[in-house]
Amino acid sequence: MNFGLIFLIFNIGLIASVFNVINVIIGYARALPGQVYMATGHYYLDYFQYLQALSQGWHGHWILTNYYEAKTFLGMWQFLILGQIGRHLGLSQIATYWLSVIILSLTLSVLIFLLIKKLLINKPFYWQLSAYILALFAAPFFRIINTNNHFVTTSYRFWNDKAVLLDRFGGVPYHIVDQIIILSVIILVADSLEKIKTLSKKSFIIRIITIVGAMTFLLSFSPVYSLLVIVTLFLTSILLFIWKRSWSRIIFLWIILAVLFPITLYIRDSFNQHYSVVTKMELAWQVHPPFIDVLLTTGPILLFAWLGVKEYFHKLSFIKIVFFNFILISYLFFFSSLATFLGITNTRFLTPFGYIFFAVLTVAGIKKIKHLFIISLFVFLLFIPANLESVRNQLNDQNLNSSPISYLPKGMIDGLKFLATVPGQRAVLTTPAQFLGSIVSTYSGKTAYIVRPGQQPDYDQKSDLSAKFYWNIFSEDQAKEFMNKNQIGFVVLTSIEGYPPDNLKKYKFLKEIYHNQDIVIYQKI
Repeated sequence: MNFGLIFLIFNIGLIASVFNVINVIIGYARALPGQVYMATGHYYLDYFQYLQALSQGWHGHWILTNYYEAKTFLGMWQFLILGQIGRHLGLSQIATYWLSVIILSLTLSVLIFLLIKKLLINKPFYWQLSAYILALFAAPFFRIINTNNHFVTTSYRFWNDKAVLLDRFGGVPYHIVDQIIILSVIILVADSLEKIKTLSKKSFIIRIITIVGAMTFLLSFSPVYSLLVIVTLFLTSILLFIWKRSWSRIIFLWIILAVLFPITLYIRDSFNQHYSVVTKMELAWQVHPPFIDVLLTTGPILLFAWLGVKEYFHKLSFIKIVFFNFILISYLFFFSSLATFLGITNTRFLTPFGYIFFAVLTVAGIKKIKHLFIISLFVFLLFIPANLESVRNQLNDQNLNSSPISYLPKGMIDGLKFLATVPGQRAVLTTPAQFLGSIVSTYSGKTAYIVRPGQQPDYDQKSDLSAKFYWNIFSEDQAKEFMNKNQIGFVVLTSIEGYPPDNLKKYKFLKEIYHNQDIVIYQKI
């Protein structure tokens, strides 16, 4: 491709990436004087947990240092790396988080086009470009409802369906990273199978090490998607045995699977140990909509996709086989009860890559129909209502409506930044009122005694003890013992929590070290 075409693909991906964080941009515009916007572009309790981990890296840590939680690299560790990068670039924690979302979304967009180019390798560029746009902006079917003589459109959706761009990309860096890794592995595996007979032993080994390394990385934070890839490789090896009897290709895949097997078992046991609370929550989130609802949610892209099936399978390639196997496994696992057995929600198996597959089929199908331009325009128009609804939802951001701490007083943030300058790494005590523990850790770099439900197995007990301290139910000795036992060195109370500030003055072992209209900070003497 020439530079102009590359620039076009890049800009389409950039538009999609910026569009993905439009709610955060709007949130900044709505901030009032004296407020600090926390950029809650994702469910706020999860977001603040991610931001807390990123901030630990931003404050110079290479491991998660909250000694009230199990220390593990699993799940959150890549946020430490993002924080380290942001710190060295002079970015704030929040800027680091959302800039990484934009950059990762752009990377994913370009990678989607590269995959489409390989799936449509002998087709004109406008085929590939059309499939790229379809894959990015495909949306569900919709219905028109009359409400008080006012007609509105509403889309067919179910929880975590990934049916629009803003949900397919999302606002969590590691959710985008797992898609990047999966597409990279699929492309590398298919390329290796294609060139297996011309690979040197050194190249053969390097590719195996690269794939295993990428999969181990993926396993460390996304074991569900890893399972899809592993089963895909296994199914591909079976098909290769039936189709080609190519032992070099089969051995290549079996070596990868053999090395990954013990790694998978080890990481599975570690996840079960460290994320047992999350497992219990996920088990309650099983979503099994009727099949017709799944079709309606997938949307108008299916209208012509079936016409492209023959074209897709007419001349098979390894990239087509591996990618189709991945999509097939994804849907089979989604409709099955396997998720309950594994202790997760079944929607984790529903990947956004189905839209890439359907986009490729749709382009091939439409090309067979007369009045090509009219049909293509019709399909794109059908995407508009659901995408507009998605934008409206972003303008009326539920992450803001559900979060009481999206906008915080500037004085409160100033106080927490001051706390970062105070020597000592003893923990900070907050009330259980507004889940400010993550915010405290973000700006102070210190451990919070209480954070949020789901993040701490003993959250209820900690919440109760914290409330008793702030309500002055403890005696002086009991309060001091509570702080000593839990390594608490600082007590914070803000104007948004509703606890009486005079209660803290009754503890003789507390010394006020900072005070403004929004926050008061005490240090244990």
